[in-house]
Amino acid sequence: MGRIAHDFNNLLTVIRMSLLAVGDLAMPDDVRDAIRDASDSTDRAARLTHDLLAFARKQTRPGERCSSRSSPPRRLAAAPVSASPSRTGS
Repeated sequence: MGRIAHDFNNLLTVIRMSLLAVGDLAMPDDVRDAIRDASDSTDRAARLTHDLLAFARKQTRPGERCSSRSSPPRRLAAAPVSASPSRTGS
């Protein structure tokens, strides 16, 4: 997971720097707003990647035992589960 996240962060950095460079050019306000939105999205993606890495580091490693007292995150515990079969390739 770490290597993938690192590569993804590298891509985000290139995108972010390109958006910053383009943002310095003269352009219509709607284009500037779209570039700002894209730049904000790269920032959110970088924070999400950081959070995913932090979550992955807290996972048990092979050979380690899970504590039966630990509970899953609330989002996972409350997530609905569907048990109906699905058909593909009809």
